[in-house]
Amino acid sequence: MLQKIFKKAASKHNAKTGTPGKSTNPSKGTVALRQPTQKYTGVLSQHEIQSELKKLEPSTPWAHYYDFGHNLKSVNPSDAVFFKKATGLKTIGEGIVDFTKSFLGRDNLNGLSVLDLACGEAGHSIEFANLGATVMGVEGRDLYVKRSTFAAKAFGFDERCKFLQSDVRTVGKKDIGSFDITLLLGILHHLGENDFWPMLQNFADMTDRLGFIYTHVSEFDSVTNHRLKGPVMADGRFEGYLFQEHREGATEKERLNQVRASLDNTYSFWAREESLLRALKEAGFSAVFKVLAPHPFEYPLSQYRVLYGCLK
Repeated sequence: MLQKIFKKAASKHNAKTGTPGKSTNPSKGTVALRQPTQKYTGVLSQHEIQSELKKLEPSTPWAHYYDFGHNLKSVNPSDAVFFKKATGLKTIGEGIVDFTKSFLGRDNLNGLSVLDLACGEAGHSIEFANLGATVMGVEGRDLYVKRSTFAAKAFGFDERCKFLQSDVRTVGKKDIGSFDITLLLGILHHLGENDFWPMLQNFADMTDRLGFIYTHVSEFDSVTNHRLKGPVMADGRFEGYLFQEHREGATEKERLNQVRASLDNTYSFWAREESLLRALKEAGFSAVFKVLAPHPFEYPLSQYRVLYGCLK
């Protein structure tokens, strides 16, 4: 069954975007090049969009790609590095939505609840809201919460999407309940070794049916390429390596302004893949599968930037 779902999701992706080109530098890999697509349209006027964008720290590049209409986008191809990253994130969002539909055997997600942990600018939240789901996004940075709120309003999803500014390490089922689908995308590898196991326990606890996790693991050439330190053991039993997020002695303001890094911890923990899989099983998921296609990164980056689906 899973093989059929993977093939269906991959064929849909390739039909929309074409097969990703090969990396020009095989030793490093790259974000798979693609032309962004968007299945929803903006509902605000040009003046309203421009006025709101000016309030959202335009000097700080957006992490998620949006076409707000009126030739106004969150990130443009001229910003090559940020554009590639943003379209890569969009690939993840589109892929997990397609998989969710295929897995559940339905064309829409009406009536389903979704939790997006560390939602960033809500790119993944919006993909689910577009198909009828109600979404709660949790995000630690004020700027991202404001951008998420604006994005939901810009596309008419503000009734389906709510955003909470909070630290994902401290939010649990007792605070916000549990959800049909939970997303833990791009945050686990920004947390410290002491937060690794508690975060996965919370992730499983708040997931009723299906969870998705995108993270980095300390495998292949990631240890040397990213100058990881270790190995170390999280919770005394999960092996991994440490990645330096901020300089030693960085101020609180410097850490907050580094929007694509951890919220406060100097070092983050990248688990070995075996340790991550074992932790997910121990946390309460009955099955964990690896999504190979569609994937936002080409080989070899795809070897250690992994995307998993987790079943309760």
